[in-house]
Amino acid sequence: MNEKRTIRVIGTGNASRKPDTIVIGFEMEAENRSYAKAMQLGSDQIQFIQDAAAAAGFEKSELRTTSFSTEADFESVYDEKKHYRSIFRGYICRHSLKLSFDFDLERLNRLLTEIGNCQSVPQFSIRFTVKNPKEVNEELLTTAANDAKERAEILCRASGVKLGALVNIDYSFGLADLFSRTIVEENSMSSQAMKSCSFRADFEPEDIRVSDNATFEWEII
Repeated sequence: MNEKRTIRVIGTGNASRKPDTIVIGFEMEAENRSYAKAMQLGSDQIQFIQDAAAAAGFEKSELRTTSFSTEADFESVYDEKKHYRSIFRGYICRHSLKLSFDFDLERLNRLLTEIGNCQSVPQFSIRFTVKNPKEVNEELLTTAANDAKERAEILCRASGVKLGALVNIDYSFGLADLFSRTIVEENSMSSQAMKSCSFRADFEPEDIRVSDNATFEWEII
């Protein structure tokens, strides 16, 4: 019995979107020789951010914790015999928060101005994404399927055969990284400048452009 002849084609899907969501992430670190004091300092830092967000019109519940850790901190030093030994320095409390909201530069300006009024300006980064990632991922897969079929039909016409039934799809599912390449980080700004005036953000982030591949196999008739 003759084996079925098939053609396998890789289809590439592409999608592009203007960002409609702002994501700002905060990184805070508190250190003290006392575990309780380190935790308290970390809690105070969080309170500063919560108060700033509230002053800018956000609800406390909109700030989400993305990571939290507390660890002992040691320093390696030479002793009198020129041997390394570890010296306890204290405890480090690290806390990461995230705040997402609709693309609104005026709202972002108010938030950053309030952040600048904190006792200590935290490290932060601003990224831009989309509210509905499912819609973008569906477009990627649809355009990948259409691209593969178009390529397969061209190859079949050029070879004097016809495209038959679809017999297999090979795809490793994975969500695309739906963030603009535009990133704004605190270390590119002056904390003193933020404290001295109202912040005016005027960002025009790059469109989000993503692609994905899937392999399709058809019978040849």
